[in-house]
Amino acid sequence: MSLWSRADQNPEGSRALLAEARQVSSSLHNDGLIVRTDYRIARDLLDEGNVAEGGARFESIVDRVRKSGDKPLLAQALVSLSAARMRSDRHDEAIELCREAAKLLESAPNPLTSATIENNLGWSYLQLGNEPEALEHLRRSVELYRNINNAAAGEVTVLRNIAAYEARKLQFREAAKELMRADQAAASLPDDRRAAVLTDLAEAYIVDHELEPAESTISKARALAKFNGRIVSHDDAHIVFVEAMIEDARGDTRAETGYRQVANSTVAWSSMRLEAALKSARWLAAHKRADEAEAQFRAAEALLEDMRQSLDHDDSKLSFFADAGNIYNEYVDLLVSRHKDLEALQAADRSRARLLSDYQKVGLGGLDLAHLQSRLKTVDGIALSYWIGGEHSYLWIIGDHVFERVTLNAPPAAIRDWARTYFEATSSPAELPAAAIDAGKHLRETLLVPAQKYLTHDRRVFMVLDGQLGLLNPESLPGAQSRWWIDEAIVSAVPSLALLERPPDTLQPTSLLLAMGDADPSPGFPKLAQASAELGAITRLFPSALTREFAGSAATPSAYGHANPGQFQMIHFTAHGKAEAGNPLDSAVVLSKDPATQANKLYAREIVDIPIHARLVTVSACKSAGSRTYRGEGPVGLAWAFLRAGAGQVVAGLWNVNDEAGEDLMARFYEGMRTRNLPPAVALREAKRALIKTYKHPYYWAPFEIFAGYVEP
Repeated sequence: MSLWSRADQNPEGSRALLAEARQVSSSLHNDGLIVRTDYRIARDLLDEGNVAEGGARFESIVDRVRKSGDKPLLAQALVSLSAARMRSDRHDEAIELCREAAKLLESAPNPLTSATIENNLGWSYLQLGNEPEALEHLRRSVELYRNINNAAAGEVTVLRNIAAYEARKLQFREAAKELMRADQAAASLPDDRRAAVLTDLAEAYIVDHELEPAESTISKARALAKFNGRIVSHDDAHIVFVEAMIEDARGDTRAETGYRQVANSTVAWSSMRLEAALKSARWLAAHKRADEAEAQFRAAEALLEDMRQSLDHDDSKLSFFADAGNIYNEYVDLLVSRHKDLEALQAADRSRARLLSDYQKVGLGGLDLAHLQSRLKTVDGIALSYWIGGEHSYLWIIGDHVFERVTLNAPPAAIRDWARTYFEATSSPAELPAAAIDAGKHLRETLLVPAQKYLTHDRRVFMVLDGQLGLLNPESLPGAQSRWWIDEAIVSAVPSLALLERPPDTLQPTSLLLAMGDADPSPGFPKLAQASAELGAITRLFPSALTREFAGSAATPSAYGHANPGQFQMIHFTAHGKAEAGNPLDSAVVLSKDPATQANKLYAREIVDIPIHARLVTVSACKSAGSRTYRGEGPVGLAWAFLRAGAGQVVAGLWNVNDEAGEDLMARFYEGMRTRNLPPAVALREAKRALIKTYKHPYYWAPFEIFAGYVEP
């Protein structure tokens, strides 16, 4: 019997036997045996919860196999490393590894490895909040497994993951059905594998408020797992977690102890630890142990941030936080209930603009109220920060010697519905229907009236607009003494209050204007009739020696980078915009084709990688502000990308822009800045008010909004 077989027969002594096998393999200089032994050691380490060491061994295996040129073996090694990355919540890295492995298998197919790749992709996408992509891969995986002999273990895993998807969609009955199928498939597997399936099934029952089936199922799981109450694996932690949920439903005070055990476990996966910490905080709050509840919310927030920081890619961080950031709803509510209004605002603000905060070095230190008030004082400004939560909504009002919190007198769902209705009406040239007019009135009464005493005429107002509100232009709401609120206030949207504290960039660019646009037509993007006139009206206002213009066929994506945009005080685009709600970092400015690459889109993901120091970036394009709002970030699109790249302020479009009205607006906007020395927010507002005389519907004058990254004096 080989050392590896003896290790399989004797799990408790396997580590020593595998170490002996490793030593023998090394003495024989047999790379194949070394890899095989290290695979077993790394797999055991992962099973024991030692993710760091197991992952390091898999990294070493991948490095060695790359040198061998063995494509099938490298694909397997990459998939194994992806599993380690998944256990570390580095799901975007896991996806990259699986993609590389799948590419290798194109020339050397292996159905079992392909099935594992699809499962790992599905699970990682699910954890990142990309549910449609997750389900597509999981379904493909289960079909592959069912056509492979002796692949019950893989089939069970993917069925459990499909059940997790169903549970994420709150379809608990469907989740239970998938788990029953998994239980049947697990009949030939070791007891501990079936126990894991039954634990999942018990959780599906309890979240669907079926206590009796949950209790009987978790009892079977505990017996099969031979669980003695000591958590030594993730599966053990899961049993404790489900038992705590059942105790919680029964009103048993032992529930919180179980939650805390899981939250503090070193072997439970981070996603379960996060959920356990949240349930512990919720339980403590319900039982009037508020200090302990706050501590648990802080622990959950710290764990959430650790999980987010473990991701490498911006799009992964966006979707992950949008999916997991709901802990703040209850945290903010708890702080408000304890009359800790400043702490509640700070917690709410920490949940905003997380990626922008990372790149602007704001971090989790968060909002300094006195500093913000001093910044607002320089322009006699007032900040309105909105929070549209799960059960309650709030407004914080901040100004010089002003700090007030108001609970909004409308349900969060109603506010979201009104915002959606009003946005749809104002973003269309059709006459505003009665439902939209009513929605506008409700929004004004809910959002603006509570702050009315601070909204003195022509005051600078900086608004943090939460969730669905982020797609609105507040200027288009009804005013107190006028048709539109734009006549009463100078409004800027801001991603977060902490970002607003930043001083203007101290680096002063040497050139004044970089202008790009009037691009050649391409499929789906015809020539803009007024683009040439708009560019001409703007560039004439600047000295030619300090201006760089790329128009027509010269306005290519590569020209932007080659122009060294960091040297310009202002950057202007007159072009089509392409908004991508599914993946907003694929939003783009549509330009002329690069002769070398034939590419004609300057993508948001490319924009963020080119540092700029511009006081102002203007994207005179349709839907350039972003067509999707993310919890933890706000609207994400071209405006967000330029702010992240370093712009102080960005003017961008919330909806489709009328060509003639847009050209008129931009000419007036730049004329106000250049000939009257108006700040951008003031100049944009004055240009809109002049436009209203001709174009009265908000569709024509309100698509452009200014997003402020700091308070400009």
